[in-house]
Amino acid sequence: MKRTVYLITVLMLFSFLIFAQQATDTINELSFSGELSLTLQPGESFTVNHEITEEQLAHLPAIGFYNAENPFDEGIIIKSSMVFETNGQTLFYAPEQEGRYNMVLFSENEMLTEPITFDVLHRQVSTKIILNSLQATAEEYLSVSFEGAPGNQYDWIGVYKPDADPIDYIYSAYLYGETEGSVDIFMPYEPGEYILRMFEDNSYTIIAQSEIFQVVEETTMTIPDSTQTAVFNTVLEVNVDGAFAGEQITVSYTGAPGNETDWIGLYEVGDTQGYIIDWQYTDGTQEGSLDFFAPEEPGNYVFRFFPNDTFDIIAESYPIAVLDVETTNPEFADEKVMVREAVFCESVDADYPVNEKIDFSFEDDTCYLWMNLGPFKGPHEGKWEWYYPDGQLYDTVYLDIPSAFERGLISFDSLSLWSWIPLKGQEEQQSGIWKVYFYIDEELVFAQQFFVEKPTLSNRPIIETTEKSIQIGEISLNIPTDAQWFIDTFNPDLYYIELDSKAGSYPFIGIQFSTEEIIYEDGQQYRHESDTIIFEGYDYLSYDEEYDITDRVIDLKMVDQNDSDGNMIFIFFVCQEEDFSTWENTWIDILNSIKITQ
Repeated sequence: MKRTVYLITVLMLFSFLIFAQQATDTINELSFSGELSLTLQPGESFTVNHEITEEQLAHLPAIGFYNAENPFDEGIIIKSSMVFETNGQTLFYAPEQEGRYNMVLFSENEMLTEPITFDVLHRQVSTKIILNSLQATAEEYLSVSFEGAPGNQYDWIGVYKPDADPIDYIYSAYLYGETEGSVDIFMPYEPGEYILRMFEDNSYTIIAQSEIFQVVEETTMTIPDSTQTAVFNTVLEVNVDGAFAGEQITVSYTGAPGNETDWIGLYEVGDTQGYIIDWQYTDGTQEGSLDFFAPEEPGNYVFRFFPNDTFDIIAESYPIAVLDVETTNPEFADEKVMVREAVFCESVDADYPVNEKIDFSFEDDTCYLWMNLGPFKGPHEGKWEWYYPDGQLYDTVYLDIPSAFERGLISFDSLSLWSWIPLKGQEEQQSGIWKVYFYIDEELVFAQQFFVEKPTLSNRPIIETTEKSIQIGEISLNIPTDAQWFIDTFNPDLYYIELDSKAGSYPFIGIQFSTEEIIYEDGQQYRHESDTIIFEGYDYLSYDEEYDITDRVIDLKMVDQNDSDGNMIFIFFVCQEEDFSTWENTWIDILNSIKITQ
């Protein structure tokens, strides 16, 4: 199989993990950090320290907890986290279920330390979250009542899947010191079961939770005292018969159903595939007008009205013509900009987040908040506010967000932007739960939290290492310490490893799991035998005229080795031809290190 994979391809792939090896010790130990009580609230966060020998580290150990009423060899591990360092810390959250639990360091169903026992008990308070209905509409605000809150400025309520960890909230809202009242919380877009949880003072300690409720796509509108569905005579009118590309067009509507998610879309006349050029919600009004901008491509276009986030056309405008002339930058009407996605990560590469996570330490270089906005047309001002765990402002960052016309576009379907703070060497700063607020045109549109753990102090000498062990699927392998790996976002069964992160994308290794044969005869036959695995495939050159690059490519498959799902396991190596001799021994060492861990 030929693979011509270059820098522009690799930069589109993201979400890699970096693991750092530390000094070895001669014993295995497990302990809770700080002065933590051995009685925890459901969902309360706690940190576990570990020390493990290099020998045991090679057996892929993990830390986890299980019900203390069951023996370890008969119990079910409720939560666990792999260990990739000889010593370090791991953040956990107490289970929702009350009871007694054992925390243990283990490997291959064998305990490596004595268990630490802790209890989980609900706090006896009268704090409540009150739902007026057990049904809510997706992507709309739900008014939620509460009482008995502690009254801290940053007590908060979050929306969760019923079995989600406290840190995995979907949307949230602060109570701002109120002990009782109501708050509006945005509902998820995906229908299903959800639950609301209240937390104390920007922590992840649960102090109340609601009943499980349903989020549904839409609600049916019926005429009072009737079983008939309401009928609306919706009419669309456009203020012009023709427009130049980029010119503003006003669409008026009357007789609309009045749903919050009724919407108007702009289409090419005769389009039967449903390609939406632009669209806007009507925000629940039964009559009104919306401003659009004429498409750049000349032609005939039409506006269509759709009720309640469906694709059922209930009205259509007369066609308008877009003429073929150069456009000017129009005046922009007021518009709202939505945060479509936001993640914390270690860095940003080619507009994409790299190594997404929310748990940081002062050994990390930076903490980025990457965001994706859209859709919008006009210019705006963005502002990030970064806050210490004690609530004091750490930094404010401003950004002028350009208009779509400044970038030669009709509108932004999405736009990536980010802000960051330094962490490495900043141990004098506060550890704990940090907060970030994001504003657009001075309106708060997003708030999120991340965790910075305390630095680990040690008098032991630092041992320089040249490689680290990683786990991909059901195989483990050793790679250089400055290598990084990430998953192909378009193919979840394909992984990439950049062997020298400082040099960019070259050279790299790919690992793929597939039920289909993906190696085809090309070049010289290639065979390699490690102690446990046989690899067979082909070694060939691949030239790309556009970039004037000649790649050395080695495509291999593990012979008679499959993962537990029956997938064949493929591995390939790509580097520039002139660099092959430099990296050949590293490639062979990686092949020899591969182990099946199923």
